[in-house]
Amino acid sequence: MASKGLMWGFNDVTSPSGIYYQSWSGQTGTVNYGSNGLGHMDTVVQAAWDAGVKLIITLVNNWGDYGGMDVYVKQLGGSYNDQFYTWDTAKTAYKKYVNAVISRYKVSFAIMAWELCNECRCANGDSSGLPASSSCNTWTIINWASEMSGD
Repeated sequence: MASKGLMWGFNDVTSPSGIYYQSWSGQTGTVNYGSNGLGHMDTVVQAAWDAGVKLIITLVNNWGDYGGMDVYVKQLGGSYNDQFYTWDTAKTAYKKYVNAVISRYKVSFAIMAWELCNECRCANGDSSGLPASSSCNTWTIINWASEMSGD
C-alpha cells in the first residue's frame, strides 16, 4: 500500500462545472467551498488520513490542464505566462487561493507537504499556452518561490 500520494490542489475554471476549486469571472477568482470544491477536497484528505496516506498537495499548475497559471494571467489581462510570477495582482490572487486552502487543512496530519506549483517554468509550453517574456529566467521563479514560501 502506498504511504504517500500527490493530489492536485487546483482546478481553476472560467466556466464552473463538475469539480473545481476556484472559478474566475473577469478579474476575480472565487474559491469554491461547496461539495464540488473544497468540500470534495475534504473527502479526499479524510480518505487519505483514514488509509494512513500522506499527501503532497500542489497548489497551481504551470500547464493548461485544470486551469493553471495561464488562467490567472489571462483573466487579469496579461500576455505572458511568467507574469504569474511578477505581477502583484497575480501574486495576490494566488496568495488568496493558497491561504484559503492552507487555512482549511493546516492542522491535518494527512498532509505531508505543499507544492507551490507543478513544473514551474517561464513558458507554459502547451500549443495553446502563453509564451514567456524576454525577461523571464531562473531567478524570476526562484524569487517568486521565495516570496510565496515566506522566506
